[in-house]
Parts: sequence; structure tokens; C-alpha cells
Amino acid sequence: MRQISSQAKGIAQVARLEAWITVTPLDRIPRNQFGGVARRRVCLLLEISPSTVTSNQRLRKLFDALDASIASTGAKVSEPPRHGVAIYTYETLSARCEQLEREISVLTSRLQMFEHMTTYGWSLP
Repeated sequence: MRQISSQAKGIAQVARLEAWITVTPLDRIPRNQFGGVARRRVCLLLEISPSTVTSNQRLRKLFDALDASIASTGAKVSEPPRHGVAIYTYETLSARCEQLEREISVLTSRLQMFEHMTTYGWSLP
């Protein structure tokens, strides 16, 4: 098997990033907390070592240009639809918690009864 040179790997990584940028709309690009490109997530997605962004100048320039185009257009992140995702309020969660605590209490008392019956015999006085 032939070893690929570091330079060839870098060129391939730049090509992957360029191709991804051309097919991905700005509103679908992963963002960091500051609104810029989440470089680590993009690198992991494209199988690029995140540490090479600092050493590969062409990758860095592509990410910088992507940050600039996002900032200039003001593109917002589009969230995927939340189909089937339930949104709970504090009250509903609190009521559910109380219900589960009551069920646990009943089950604990039944368990204690069975432990008593197992330890002292099956007949209760």
C-alpha cells in the first residue's frame, strides 16, 4: 500500500471543504456560540483533523471566508423541525415526578411485604 504525502492529504482536505461549501447553504452550516462556523464540527463531518486548520493556510482561509460570508449576509441558522418532540412545562414535569414517587412508594411497600414473607414464611398472622 502506498503512503499518501502530507501535501497530498492537505490538497484533498481543501478540495473536500471547497466541495462541501459549494453544496451547503449558509443557513445549514453548523455554528458556534458566536455565530461563526463551528470549525471542529465541520472538520469532523468532513474527516479532516481539526488541528490541521491552524497549520493548513488554505483551510484557514476557506473557513475565514465562510465566516465573512455568513457575517455579511446575516444568515440565521435554520433549526430542523421538531416533529414528535414533546415540550414539557415545569408543572407537568413536577406532577409526573410526584406520580412516579407515589408508584415507587407502593412498589417499595410491596417489595418489603414479599421480603418479609420470604424471610418469615408465607403465612401472615
